[in-house]
Amino acid sequence: MARIPAAARREQFIDAAVRVIARDGAAGATTRRIAEEANASQTSLHYCFQTKENLLLAVFEHLSESLRVDSEGVNGEEAGLAQTAERLLTRTMQYAVDHLDQTRATFAITMWAQTTNPELAVRMYDMFLAGWQDVLCSAKETASNEEIASVTRMVVTLADGLSMQLLTDGDRERTMRDTASACVMLTTFVETLLRRSA
Repeated sequence: MARIPAAARREQFIDAAVRVIARDGAAGATTRRIAEEANASQTSLHYCFQTKENLLLAVFEHLSESLRVDSEGVNGEEAGLAQTAERLLTRTMQYAVDHLDQTRATFAITMWAQTTNPELAVRMYDMFLAGWQDVLCSAKETASNEEIASVTRMVVTLADGLSMQLLTDGDRERTMRDTASACVMLTTFVETLLRRSA
């Protein structure tokens, strides 16, 4: 049997973990199940990640990075803050609709971390917020750091709610219709926020 490079093996474990977490939840995603899903030994998994917590953090980072790469098409340099926020929310929800397993795994890992290691949960969520805040900072419209942070939290709040609805009912078309409605509310929020500070 050919030897698999460590980086490729890590990627296999991360992909397998996403599938197992989406199916069994984070608590049910044992290292044994993940190793079996990856057609590898548990020893190899522990060699790559040492602990389940390290593996789940790597999965979360991978999922966050996948979403960030997918949101690179949101070009704030050509748009104001409201339009950039709309684009980010729409792109995020399209990603959620197109990648249900990844969306389910992201929620499962976040909730697992919240119950087992709240500090890790905060660190993970802060990493997620920072990525989205970077996108919103690219808007051509000038806004304070506090305003950008507020808009970031609102986009995340809407995306979380829409994603939970999607995972519950599985209605992809309705999710995108509701996303369009949420974008109207988001624009009103951003415009009101910026007017107050003007």
